[in-house]
Amino acid sequence: MRINPDIVMREEFDHWGVVFNPDNGEVFALNPTSVLIWQGLAEGLDKTAILTRMRERCESVPDTAAADLDEFIAALVDKGYCSLD
Repeated sequence: MRINPDIVMREEFDHWGVVFNPDNGEVFALNPTSVLIWQGLAEGLDKTAILTRMRERCESVPDTAAADLDEFIAALVDKGYCSLD
């Protein structure tokens, strides 16, 4: 997975964030868990490493975390924020 280099992510207060696409002006809000995932993707981590990081840093990680991660990444790909290559 690779973050689109044209996309800007800004972490705001309380670990919330905003992703901005300067090409079309679209803004996408990120909750603290999504920020953690985004940062992992930006570092080049794979899904297993991101899940491990989530379990280390988050208080409660649901059993559905792997499926939720896949769904979130699919949404990022659909929006053009990252690619699977």
